This record gives sequence, C-alpha cells and structure tokens, in this order.
Amino acid sequence: MANWELKGEFFDSCTCDVTCPCNFNSVPTGNHCTGIVAIHVNQGKYGDTRLDGLNVVLVADLGEGNVWKGGWTAGVIMDEKANPGQRDALQTIMTGKAGGPPAMLASLMSKIVGLEFAPINFHYSKEGWGVSIGDKVNVETEAVKDASGNYAQILYAPVIETGSGPISPGKAKSSRIDAFGFKWDLSGKSSKHEPVNWKGP
Repeated sequence: MANWELKGEFFDSCTCDVTCPCNFNSVPTGNHCTGIVAIHVNQGKYGDTRLDGLNVVLVADLGEGNVWKGGWTAGVIMDEKANPGQRDALQTIMTGKAGGPPAMLASLMSKIVGLEFAPINFHYSKEGWGVSIGDKVNVETEAVKDASGNYAQILYAPVIETGSGPISPGKAKSSRIDAFGFKWDLSGKSSKHEPVNWKGP
C-alpha cells in the first residue's frame, strides 16, 4: 500500500439542530441523521499520484440512534476532473483500504448504493462554506458567531469525524439533496467544518 497524505477541508450538512450532538456521542436531533459530507483536497498525494484540487461528496442515511454504531447507507460522488489514476487513489483512500481516519468512517458504512463522477464546485472560508453538484447537491452555509462577532469553535470534542479539530459550527442557509434516491431539504439545520490532515497507511 502506497504512503499517502491529504490536507484540505471537510464539512457536513445534516438533519441535526446547530450544533450537531453526534460530536458529543449523543443521538442526533430527531433520533435519525441524514445528510452529506464534502471533502476538498488542498494538497494531497497517493504514492506519486497528486490529488490537489479534487473533491469527494458522500450522501448518506446514517440511520436511527447513535450514528457511531454504524449501519450507514451511502452513495459517493467523486470529482469528474480526476484522471483514472487519481480516481483509483481516491477510491482506495476513501474506502478505508489505505488506513488513516477514512478507515474509521468506511467501517460505519453497511451499504454503498452508488458511485458517480460529476463536476463538483466546492468553496470554503471562515465565513461559510458550500458545495454544488448540478441539481443533485446544493449546500450554502454560514459560520456561527458569538455575541461579540467572533467565529465559534469547538475544541476537544469527544468524537471528531476528521480525527482532529477544531470544529467550526455553522448553519445551512440552503441545503438541498436529490441523489441516489435520497431527497432532503436540510436548510436551517446544522453544518460544520473541520480541517483535514490525514495520512496513511
């Protein structure tokens, strides 16, 4: 297995109220979590294959109760601009075969309902973040501020999807998903950003 590393951005948009209780090992709002995870690679490589600028989006029904028990049903959309070598590398990493934090996330999935390649537009700043994939996924969020106008951060949460923080809580101004048979409007619900700094195996 080749050595690899990814540095970039991770955010989700889900059914939870702000902020997501799953990071505190609690059940999701309404006891059932659905949503998307979007990952952008600022700098990355798998062996000699560069992965800079590529994106991956996971559309998932995480089921009822505590999401960390597993049993997720998910579809994956990968960046259409990735060449065959990059596609193979991203699939190897994101399916957990190359170790690192993605292996933990992959272990929670019981069913993959599809893999598609499409143009993915991703943006991130401290003020907000978003992703769009044609008419399948369109998410725009804004970061949460405190009473003094500072951007909120959560440090040392019990469970962090990327393996490290900080978590920047946000709220979806608009979040609509219509992919893999899933159709959700998560506008007004939780969205959070975490930095990605992964390596393996």
